[in-house]
Amino acid sequence: MDWTTPLKSQQADFIKRLKSTPAHLLDSKTRGCHSETVTISGERLKQIRLDCKKLIFQAEQIGSVREILRTYLQQHICEEALAICLDNLITKRDTEERKETQENVHFTLTGSPEIGIHIATAQATPDTAEWNIQPAQLQNNKVIICLLLTETVNEKNSIFHPILAGFLPVDKIANPHISQTLKITDLLYAGGLASYLQTPTIQPEKNWLQILTGTSTYVYPLAISGDGKILASSNYDGSIKLWELNHPDLTKALAGQPRSFYPISGTSNGQPLASNSTDKKLNILHTATASLLRSLAGHTSGISSIALSADGQTLLSGGYDGTIKIWLLSTGQLQRRISAHSGMIKPLIISTDSQLIASGSIDKTVKVWYASTGELIQSLPPQADAIVSIAIANQLLVSGTQDGTLSIWHLETGKLLNTLNGHYGSVRSIAISPDGKTLATSSSEKTIKLWNLETGQLQTILTGHNDPIINLAPNANCQTLDLSLHRHPNPGW
Repeated sequence: MDWTTPLKSQQADFIKRLKSTPAHLLDSKTRGCHSETVTISGERLKQIRLDCKKLIFQAEQIGSVREILRTYLQQHICEEALAICLDNLITKRDTEERKETQENVHFTLTGSPEIGIHIATAQATPDTAEWNIQPAQLQNNKVIICLLLTETVNEKNSIFHPILAGFLPVDKIANPHISQTLKITDLLYAGGLASYLQTPTIQPEKNWLQILTGTSTYVYPLAISGDGKILASSNYDGSIKLWELNHPDLTKALAGQPRSFYPISGTSNGQPLASNSTDKKLNILHTATASLLRSLAGHTSGISSIALSADGQTLLSGGYDGTIKIWLLSTGQLQRRISAHSGMIKPLIISTDSQLIASGSIDKTVKVWYASTGELIQSLPPQADAIVSIAIANQLLVSGTQDGTLSIWHLETGKLLNTLNGHYGSVRSIAISPDGKTLATSSSEKTIKLWNLETGQLQTILTGHNDPIINLAPNANCQTLDLSLHRHPNPGW
């Protein structure tokens, strides 16, 4: 799903509320928090009027003083509204700087002055509002933000309620070399603006380490051992196959953290890791670069997730019926069956010391078990959406949901330590660095975000990936991330 899809859907809902009554709009009183409308009045409005009157004396425009003042008021009231909503995320350009850029760049991203922001304003009703954008206004700007004033702009009004009508990235404009007329239905919902503006602050890393691809257009559940020598794959019939990887380059590339791969939406025929093409690393696994060790009965309900222990001794499989099976990898013997969840199991992991198992499900719960006995240790409170990713390290468990929420839990007590609204797409994978300091999360929005695990502070955003990221694993050096197999060639950071 394209990252703009949910914002378009939210924009449609926003427009319905806007046309119904302004009372239905979000008006946060906390600076720096998202609002759909902002109240400008009192001393703030008085100062804006004084600033605009000063600008009249410097104006090079020809026309009615009253009309020039009205134009300045409209612009500066809307700029003040945006400054309130985004606060320290953006920095306002001073008057002299704006003269040099012909007032095309109104704000820059704090810490990244090369990223410009243009504010377009309109005084109209929601049905008639239009924003006229000229090619020159797109230069040096990353995004166009449209604001709407429904009140008549004049010197007598004592209160204004500028509305954040939406935004549009400049690279989403089809033909930036001609004049554009934007309507409110053309815009993306402003609630996604802060996340979008933070993404470009990190330049995409282009030093790809290794490109590994699967061959099916549907990614089956599979897992790779920590030493890179064993691969476990599943089939439509619910069986599990264990492969020994013979190719030294593949083994070296895959060695490190054990990795698991989960199904994604869509269907396709064909066997995983099998293809007639020979130009991809893993396409010939079934013949020249891998040998079949054994097949396991698996699950009659179908397999939704697979995980391998770091020591290469244990294989976990999760079923569509909510069961977990624990297998001895050396013999293929089923050791234990756990009736774990009321719905399909999505993420399934085993701790690096092979002592604990953590599972998440579409039933919106996360559970932790002793691997040796199958005894339930923790059943965490249900989340708002399906659990799609989990990671554990030391005494922490991090879970990610379909709606992009990250939760950090204390394993022993089950206490919720922190909640991060980290992504606006499904959190497809979570990894914790070997030193336990950094949290890495990937999402269907095509970004990887790095967090300080202790404070929850966002540190870095990695972009440049053409497809949603299925999985990632930290390298032992704590400095690099390896990406997992996917439907298309994928780079790694």
